[in-house]
Amino acid sequence: MLPLAAAVIAIVTQDQVALRASASSNAPRSAVLYQGEVLEVRGARAGFLQVYQYDGANRNLTLSPP
Repeated sequence: MLPLAAAVIAIVTQDQVALRASASSNAPRSAVLYQGEVLEVRGARAGFLQVYQYDGANRNLTLSPP
């Protein structure tokens, strides 16, 4: 029998959301996300979500708070 794994996903609800490499408002933008993109939520730290983006580059980055 295979183990059951649950993933928490988030869907981006605004255009031009900054994706940063660290949990800091001063960190440079690694990417800009647009409405409808899907991310896997892997944790939270200092008011930021830690996410994994399945986009071919498979980036493990931090999503800025609104």
